[in-house]
Amino acid sequence: MNDCISVIIPTKNAGESFRESLDMIFSQEIASQLEVVIIDSGSTDQTLQICADYPVKLIQIPASSFNHSATRNLAISESCGDICVLTVQDAIPVDNRWLTTLVEPLVRDGRVAGVFGQQVARDDASFFTRYCQLLYYREWRSDWKQEYEQLPIETDDWEKLSHEQRRVVSRFDNTNSCVRRSVWKEIPFPVVPFAEDVAWAIDVLTAGFSIFWKPTAQVFHSHERPLSYTLKRSYVDSKTIAVLLGDSSSSSMTHQMARSLIKWLSKEAARYLQSISGQLEGKMHKSEILAEADRCWQLKVSAGKSSDKDGTMESGSHLFPGAVSLKNRIFRQYYRSVSGPPWFRKMCRNIFRNGRLLRKKFKAGAGDNQSITLELQACHRYFLNLLLSVHLENADRSEDSGSSVRYGAAVMVAGSFLGQNIKAGDRTEELISMDDDHVDVRLPGDIEVWKLLNDWYEQGFDQEATAISRLDQILTDGV
Repeated sequence: MNDCISVIIPTKNAGESFRESLDMIFSQEIASQLEVVIIDSGSTDQTLQICADYPVKLIQIPASSFNHSATRNLAISESCGDICVLTVQDAIPVDNRWLTTLVEPLVRDGRVAGVFGQQVARDDASFFTRYCQLLYYREWRSDWKQEYEQLPIETDDWEKLSHEQRRVVSRFDNTNSCVRRSVWKEIPFPVVPFAEDVAWAIDVLTAGFSIFWKPTAQVFHSHERPLSYTLKRSYVDSKTIAVLLGDSSSSSMTHQMARSLIKWLSKEAARYLQSISGQLEGKMHKSEILAEADRCWQLKVSAGKSSDKDGTMESGSHLFPGAVSLKNRIFRQYYRSVSGPPWFRKMCRNIFRNGRLLRKKFKAGAGDNQSITLELQACHRYFLNLLLSVHLENADRSEDSGSSVRYGAAVMVAGSFLGQNIKAGDRTEELISMDDDHVDVRLPGDIEVWKLLNDWYEQGFDQEATAISRLDQILTDGV
């Protein structure tokens, strides 16, 4: 192993704050030689000038050629280190021991192919952002604060794992990671439209190498995004990961099922607007309700203030009226169950779709729609309860109101649900690569996504495949 560590950073319009990232990287306390390789895909701001102020190796590529896998592979091929650290333009090391801590397992054990560390929300991050990030780790492993080595797994054993088990085993994150060059030469990042880190982890684990989790190697990294972006991000995340992990348990989404989802989300948006203003302004279309809810949600997040009179977070019973009723108690067990393993969700959906009760209560053909609504409510309540449990554990009552958290959770659930179930007209291989740090995020208050969804909702389609393909395009194009 040579005495060089290469730090790889893809950039595009990184902004003036990129200096802070570079300052912290060049202040790292390491005994090895440090090389920083910047691979820029068409920046038009001051990014290139900032690079000129530091001793970095700059590679420039056209914006059209950016791909998560290929771009990182190119940068690694142009670097010199036997250990290659991968991060992003707005991730800032928490301290000057970050690099030493991150690469330590690779230096110590030749069987380790890669190491990844923790993302920590910025100090000014909202309640919703901070606790979603904590849940990302807590729902992965109960002992996530302890370092852990994921040992190799035989291909036959991998095939026997459930979707959820595969998700746990293959966790890896190129926002804060490092890889061994010798392993990368044998197994470069697979050319996939998204989640190249997870795809690589699967390949190296089944090839006989291990992956190491190092939670003490931390970087500050978080974003406050419009909910229109959150919807799309959740959709692309869930869809791509489902494909990578071979999830075949979900049902294909139909036009009517997707319409039920949009209707449910618009009702959640209306509930949110009523909770913060007391009433809706006149008769509003779904797109107007969704766009206004997005705008108000961003203002709440930016202000970082609770809408509650006493400045505290609402309890679970306030978020869900009638939470102590007998009906709610009966359905709570169902909600908990259908938020579990995919096979159980599918079974419950079939029960509700074909159940005698639904056939009596609803018109013919309404069973599918009602079962989807029930499943959405289940996933929403389950996710929100997790957020509330984190909130109570951290005793943080100074930020966003419970109603804002409830609606943010609803948008994430809607996007994820669509991503897990849309199969007809699949366009996964055509996805435009999306990265938190490369996407040109639209200005807050932009209603285009919500308007397109409303137009799709109102439009009549002759064929299911055409309807679902169009919805898929709305949720992937431009992200």
